Amino acid sequence: GKGGGRRHNLFVQSETGSGKTLAYLMPIVQSLAVDPATFQPKRIDRSSFGTRCLILCPTRELASQTQIVAERLCSRSFSHLVPGCLSGGEKRKSEKARLRKGVSVLIATPGRLMDHLAKTDCLLMSLKGKLEW
Repeated sequence: GKGGGRRHNLFVQSETGSGKTLAYLMPIVQSLAVDPATFQPKRIDRSSFGTRCLILCPTRELASQTQIVAERLCSRSFSHLVPGCLSGGEKRKSEKARLRKGVSVLIATPGRLMDHLAKTDCLLMSLKGKLEW
């Protein structure tokens, strides 16, 4: 993120349900949704905000679980942040429609992301120059 702090790579191993996903999603959501100067929620227009975060997951199951955690985190206090998942679990056409509406936190499997990058123009436009995470 653009928090100005130093970044470190981490390897975290813990049992299922221990909060690993929440641990990395919380700082991402905070940096996208909260103004660091005022600690107030940022005013965001969903359609022009673009995709600010891309999370790659190795499997469809992990992508789906990550989306559930992201939706719970965003829906309570930051409803203007919209998580979306591209994992091949549904038709590309409906994923494409969701991308057109605006997905600020994009969770994807590598294969499905490559598929959309090749065939979905609005995804490239949404990502271009806007990714922070």
